[in-house]
Amino acid sequence: PGPGYWQQRVDYVIDVAIKDEDQTLHGSELVTYHNDSPHTLRYLWFQLDANIFSPDSDSNLTSSSRLTERVPIEMLQAMTARQLFDGGVKIGEVKDGSGRALKYTIVKTMMRVDLAEPLPPGGETKVSVSWHYRINDARLMGG
Repeated sequence: PGPGYWQQRVDYVIDVAIKDEDQTLHGSELVTYHNDSPHTLRYLWFQLDANIFSPDSDSNLTSSSRLTERVPIEMLQAMTARQLFDGGVKIGEVKDGSGRALKYTIVKTMMRVDLAEPLPPGGETKVSVSWHYRINDARLMGG
Protein backbone atom coordinates (compact mmCIF):
# COMPACT_ATOMS: atom_id res chain seq x y z
CA PRO A 1 0.00 0.00 0.00
CA GLY A 2 1.91 3.25 0.42
CA PRO A 3 2.49 5.93 3.01
CA GLY A 4 -1.08 7.30 2.71
CA TYR A 5 -2.67 3.88 3.23
CA TRP A 6 -5.44 3.50 5.78
CA GLN A 7 -8.04 0.86 6.56
CA GLN A 8 -11.33 1.15 8.43
CA ARG A 9 -11.94 -0.93 11.54
CA VAL A 10 -15.29 -2.34 12.60
CA ASP A 11 -16.04 -4.34 15.74
CA TYR A 12 -19.19 -6.47 15.97
CA VAL A 13 -21.21 -7.97 18.81
CA ILE A 14 -23.79 -10.26 17.19
CA ASP A 15 -26.65 -12.18 18.81
CA VAL A 16 -28.46 -14.68 16.56
CA ALA A 17 -31.19 -17.24 17.14
CA ILE A 18 -32.39 -19.89 14.69
CA LYS A 19 -36.09 -20.68 14.80
CA ASP A 20 -36.33 -24.16 13.34
CA GLU A 21 -40.14 -24.26 13.29
CA ASP A 22 -40.39 -21.50 10.67
CA GLN A 23 -36.82 -21.67 9.30
CA THR A 24 -35.86 -18.11 10.23
CA LEU A 25 -32.83 -16.36 11.63
CA HIS A 26 -33.43 -13.52 14.09
CA GLY A 27 -30.55 -11.32 15.05
CA SER A 28 -29.31 -8.10 16.49
CA GLU A 29 -25.88 -6.60 16.32
CA LEU A 30 -23.99 -3.73 17.79
CA VAL A 31 -21.45 -2.33 15.35
CA THR A 32 -18.67 -0.04 16.51
CA TYR A 33 -17.23 1.76 13.50
CA HIS A 34 -13.79 3.38 13.80
CA ASN A 35 -13.15 6.00 11.14
CA ASP A 36 -9.48 5.59 10.29
CA SER A 37 -9.88 7.45 6.99
CA PRO A 38 -8.88 11.08 6.43
CA HIS A 39 -12.53 11.87 5.53
CA THR A 40 -15.56 12.84 7.59
CA LEU A 41 -18.31 10.26 7.11
CA ARG A 42 -22.02 11.09 7.04
CA TYR A 43 -23.28 7.56 6.36
CA LEU A 44 -22.20 3.91 6.49
CA TRP A 45 -22.98 1.00 4.17
CA PHE A 46 -24.05 -2.42 5.48
CA GLN A 47 -24.01 -5.55 3.33
CA LEU A 48 -27.32 -7.50 3.15
CA ASP A 49 -26.19 -10.53 1.15
CA ALA A 50 -29.34 -12.56 1.88
CA ASN A 51 -31.28 -10.08 -0.26
CA ILE A 52 -30.20 -12.06 -3.33
CA PHE A 53 -33.10 -14.33 -2.37
CA SER A 54 -35.69 -11.51 -2.54
CA PRO A 55 -38.22 -11.90 -5.35
CA ASP A 56 -37.15 -8.54 -6.82
CA SER A 57 -33.39 -9.17 -6.57
CA ASP A 58 -31.24 -8.72 -9.65
CA SER A 59 -30.20 -12.35 -9.28
CA ASN A 60 -33.81 -13.50 -9.42
CA LEU A 61 -34.96 -11.09 -12.13
CA THR A 62 -32.09 -11.86 -14.51
CA SER A 63 -31.90 -15.63 -14.06
CA SER A 64 -32.78 -17.69 -17.06
CA SER A 65 -33.41 -21.32 -17.70
CA ARG A 66 -33.51 -23.57 -20.71
CA LEU A 67 -36.94 -25.00 -21.28
CA THR A 68 -37.06 -27.98 -23.57
CA GLU A 69 -39.78 -30.42 -24.55
CA ARG A 70 -39.18 -32.30 -21.37
CA VAL A 71 -38.79 -30.32 -18.19
CA PRO A 72 -37.83 -32.19 -15.04
CA ILE A 73 -40.18 -31.56 -12.13
CA GLU A 74 -37.20 -30.49 -10.03
CA MET A 75 -36.51 -27.63 -12.44
CA LEU A 76 -40.12 -26.45 -12.24
CA GLN A 77 -40.05 -26.68 -8.45
CA ALA A 78 -36.83 -24.67 -8.30
CA MET A 79 -38.18 -21.99 -10.65
CA THR A 80 -41.41 -21.66 -8.67
CA ALA A 81 -39.63 -21.62 -5.32
CA ARG A 82 -37.24 -18.91 -6.48
CA GLN A 83 -40.10 -16.70 -7.67
CA LEU A 84 -42.28 -17.15 -4.58
CA PHE A 85 -39.71 -17.26 -1.79
CA ASP A 86 -39.34 -13.99 0.10
CA GLY A 87 -35.88 -14.44 1.53
CA GLY A 88 -34.84 -10.83 1.87
CA VAL A 89 -33.52 -9.41 5.12
CA LYS A 90 -36.23 -7.67 7.13
CA ILE A 91 -34.80 -4.82 9.19
CA GLY A 92 -36.49 -4.29 12.54
CA GLU A 93 -34.74 -1.12 13.63
CA VAL A 94 -31.51 0.81 13.24
CA LYS A 95 -30.33 3.00 16.13
CA ASP A 96 -27.28 4.95 17.17
CA GLY A 97 -25.34 4.34 20.38
CA SER A 98 -27.76 6.56 22.32
CA GLY A 99 -30.80 4.59 21.17
CA ARG A 100 -32.00 7.19 18.64
CA ALA A 101 -33.52 5.84 15.43
CA LEU A 102 -31.33 6.31 12.36
CA LYS A 103 -32.61 6.80 8.85
CA TYR A 104 -31.67 3.98 6.47
CA THR A 105 -32.23 3.09 2.84
CA ILE A 106 -32.00 -0.41 1.39
CA VAL A 107 -30.67 -0.71 -2.15
CA LYS A 108 -30.67 -4.36 -3.26
CA THR A 109 -27.96 -6.07 -1.16
CA MET A 110 -26.78 -2.86 0.52
CA MET A 111 -28.21 -0.71 3.31
CA ARG A 112 -27.15 2.91 3.69
CA VAL A 113 -27.37 4.17 7.27
CA ASP A 114 -27.34 7.94 7.68
CA LEU A 115 -25.45 8.93 10.82
CA ALA A 116 -27.08 11.33 13.29
CA GLU A 117 -23.85 13.36 13.36
CA PRO A 118 -20.87 13.44 11.00
CA LEU A 119 -18.10 11.02 12.01
CA PRO A 120 -14.74 12.84 11.87
CA PRO A 121 -11.41 11.19 11.08
CA GLY A 122 -10.25 9.28 14.14
CA GLY A 123 -13.77 9.14 15.60
CA GLU A 124 -15.98 6.17 16.30
CA THR A 125 -19.71 5.57 16.36
CA LYS A 126 -22.02 2.77 17.40
CA VAL A 127 -24.95 1.48 15.36
CA SER A 128 -27.36 -1.25 16.46
CA VAL A 129 -29.43 -3.20 13.95
CA SER A 130 -32.12 -5.81 14.52
CA TRP A 131 -33.17 -8.06 11.63
CA HIS A 132 -34.59 -11.40 10.58
CA TYR A 133 -34.92 -13.45 7.42
CA ARG A 134 -36.19 -16.78 6.20
CA ILE A 135 -33.63 -19.43 5.40
CA ASN A 136 -33.88 -20.65 1.82
CA ASP A 137 -34.12 -24.30 0.85
CA ALA A 138 -30.66 -24.80 -0.64
CA ARG A 139 -31.77 -28.02 -2.38
CA LEU A 140 -34.19 -25.98 -4.49
CA MET A 141 -32.48 -22.61 -4.80
CA GLY A 142 -28.83 -23.12 -4.08
CA GLY A 143 -26.94 -20.84 -1.76
